[in-house]
Amino acid sequence: MKHLVKALGFLAVAVAGVAIAAACGGGPKIPEVALGAADYSFTLADTVAGGLVQVRFTNNGKEDHHAQFLRLNDGVTQQQFQATFQSALQAAATEGEAALFRIFEVVTADGGPPPVAPGKEAEVVMDLRQGQYVMVCFLPGADGIPHIAKGMIKPLTVTAAPADQPSPPSVAGTVDLADFAFATFPSEIKVGKTKVGVTNKGQEPHEMTVVRLKGINVTQLLEILGGPPPPPGSAPPSGPPPFEFAGGYQAMMPGQTGWTILDLTAGDYAAICFIPSPANEFKPHFALGMARAFTVK
Repeated sequence: MKHLVKALGFLAVAVAGVAIAAACGGGPKIPEVALGAADYSFTLADTVAGGLVQVRFTNNGKEDHHAQFLRLNDGVTQQQFQATFQSALQAAATEGEAALFRIFEVVTADGGPPPVAPGKEAEVVMDLRQGQYVMVCFLPGADGIPHIAKGMIKPLTVTAAPADQPSPPSVAGTVDLADFAFATFPSEIKVGKTKVGVTNKGQEPHEMTVVRLKGINVTQLLEILGGPPPPPGSAPPSGPPPFEFAGGYQAMMPGQTGWTILDLTAGDYAAICFIPSPANEFKPHFALGMARAFTVK
């Protein structure tokens, strides 16, 4: 009888410990993976477990880079993606960059770390689905050629998520992406690290790219971005640009949610979406109204 009482006592202590751990935010933590970028490649393990993952993205190159995660449609192989990509790349030589959109016949956009300047970092939390992926960088170089066309592509296998999943991150605010606006946006973003949830509530893929404005306002920024692109191979404009990348979350499909960890200094900023709209002659979403100014104090 004494042994039974003692066993029940130990059980009660164990149950209480589990309850206290849950109340104090115990349980599994979101795993972190390190993702590196160079000119023009990615460094990451070939296989990552699915579910919630915190991606720490470091740009070790000399140019700006981002990491767009593209999930291959079920049944599509890496070889089929490469064939589709090469066909789209050849078409882009005569039809323009809009031809690269043909790769979305075989993939969907699943988010990822935003553009990062050389030597800088960005952090995002992603909810990765099981399947085959490629990571790509669509940013153009100083010569106007997209990095994906220079070989900045890496295959990735995402395995099934562990049964015991961590809770989603606690956030200080949320952003709802719509066609074509930032429909919901935090009323205040303070200096330092801020976790923000980002959800695509539109009918097209959307992203949130945060840029720090340097002596210009958002109207002037849109005028700069909306100008004609430089011809491939032309010399870059002299002097530094009047804005710099400062965080955000890469393109994702309607209904998806991701989380970005902004780390901002005081100043004026803009959130914009660069995704082209096939339904609107491939105009970028910022040209359709998807831009929002905000100030960090």
